[in-house]
Amino acid sequence: MSHGPFRTTTDHENGSEQRYIGDPRAKEGRTILARLSPFTNVVWTPLKHNYLSAQFRRVAARRGVKKATIATAHTLLVIAFHILKAPVEYRDLGGDYFDRLHPETLKHKLVKRLEALGLKVTVEPMAQTA
Repeated sequence: MSHGPFRTTTDHENGSEQRYIGDPRAKEGRTILARLSPFTNVVWTPLKHNYLSAQFRRVAARRGVKKATIATAHTLLVIAFHILKAPVEYRDLGGDYFDRLHPETLKHKLVKRLEALGLKVTVEPMAQTA
């Protein structure tokens, strides 16, 4: 059970000592991600239109850059695990992956943002060309 930014102590720890969740001593997996986080910047920074950069932007908008870096590092580890588990080629989901998941929700949010600017918006589907 955790209280705020602290986690409860276990039997092998001092009962009066509580560690921050972000503290690398708190969990071994956290230190692995902390060591990997500088590499995630190398991965997603130059490539603007890929899944990792889209995930970073999505998490950073809500939770901040530090947590987004750790989340992206975790995703990178999961990708590496699956590639090593079954030798397959990595296939990127694309930078617009989260937009393609729920297109109606995206359309509704964008219309609301334009209406908040005082614009009247009419959305019509584009004519498909053969």
